[in-house]
This record gives sequence, C-alpha cells and structure tokens, in this order.
Amino acid sequence: VVVDGNGAVILNPAVSQEFTGTSTPSGWVQESWFGALTPQYLGGIAVFNGSHIYSTATYAPGNSIEFYARFTDGLFQNIGYSADGAFNAPWVVIGRGTGAAAGEVYARIDIGTTISLGTGLTGQYHRYKIKWNPTNFEFYVDGTLVTTITKTMASAVLQLSDYNVDGLDLSVDWIRVSPYAASGTYTSKVFDAGGFTNWSQVNWTAIQPAGTSLDIQVRTGNTSIPDGTWSAFSSVSNGGAVGNFTRYLQYRANINT
Repeated sequence: VVVDGNGAVILNPAVSQEFTGTSTPSGWVQESWFGALTPQYLGGIAVFNGSHIYSTATYAPGNSIEFYARFTDGLFQNIGYSADGAFNAPWVVIGRGTGAAAGEVYARIDIGTTISLGTGLTGQYHRYKIKWNPTNFEFYVDGTLVTTITKTMASAVLQLSDYNVDGLDLSVDWIRVSPYAASGTYTSKVFDAGGFTNWSQVNWTAIQPAGTSLDIQVRTGNTSIPDGTWSAFSSVSNGGAVGNFTRYLQYRANINT
C-alpha cells in the first residue's frame, strides 16, 4: 500500500510519481518546447510552462492514469497519452486546446474531438482520470465519469505538457498508473490508552469501487510490543465495538481488488 494523502492508504499502483525531488524523476524525459525552459519541482509539485515530460515506458489498452493537477486558463496544457515524446498523433489527453473557454478543461483527442469536462475547473486542483479501454477512453473528474470517447490506439507514452510560455502554468501534484497491486495490508502502530480501558467503537471512511474488498481487523493486549499474550486479529464492522479491556490496541486493513 501507499499513502493517498490525509491519512488514507491505497493499493500500490505500477507507477506512483509524487514529484518530491528537485529534478525530473527516473522513468521520465524532460524537454523544452522553446529554448532552455524546463519543468520546476517545488515541494512535491511539478510545474510546467513551455516545457513537458514524457514517460520512457510505453502503455497499451487496459491501462489507466489518474492525476491531481491544476490547469489554468492558458492554452495547450495537456496530460494524457501520445504516440511519442514529441506529442505526435495519435493522442488522447485531458487539457485545453485552441478555443478553450476560461474555466473549462476538456477531453481531447487528435482527430479534433473536444468535450468539456466542466466549468470552473481551472485555477484549482482536481483529480482527473483517463481509463483506456480496447475501443474507447473514459474521462473522470473527481471520481465521476463525465464522458466516453470512441477511439483505438496500439501504444503510447504518458505526456505532461504546457506548450505556451505565457505565465499561465500547469501544476501536477501526482500521477498514478495502473495496474494496482491485487492486495495489500496496512498495519497501524500500537495505540496506548495509558491504562486499562474498555475499547469502544471502530469507525472508518473508505471508497470501495466495484470488485474490491476491505477487511478491518483489531487485536489488543497488555504489553507494549505484541506477543503471545495478545488476542488474535479479528474482523470488526464499521461502527462495531472492540469490547476488550486492555491497555494497548492495534489494527490492520486488508485491501483487495
């Protein structure tokens, strides 16, 4: 599992790029569209203006990408799939092209199809996703399917690009690439009540797409390091009571897809 922010964890994707370094990460190539302009990496955010990066790996149908990004009202800001690093056709992206209206971000493909994904999207971060099926592409915003476009492609690289030098930049917090691990387990630290206590309810918040499962388990004991005197891990329901009278508690989340 990997951290998803705000204390959440998710199954580990094939690529999870957080841009935490100060240079273009391994597995990506950076280039400037004009002169010597390069991406900037600022505290976990990749910022593009007149520059782009593309993946060294290629991808095929059955893949998906998800990213947390802030588009602005500049033109030719795009994230998605392209035939090669030079952004030649065929390509399928989320972004803004010629004639893009202020505030709007679009699903775009090389044959000229442009479909708005909503108004008021620019200037703030949103979670976008492109799901690449054998005969079409699905486009999501903040977890909601907005549109599907029929198109086939054989293979592509990933492309993060802001073509124009206009002071209106494209910022990307992270990008993830499927497939995700089939299963994973997060085990918490040991919680200390400071004395014997009757442990109460277990509550959690989760997003579970179709075909996934989540099993929360709890164990308790009276030694700071779990040993043979502790109870075994046992599953609990959301809002269910632990019920044991002990000092220490530990939980784990078993996640499957």
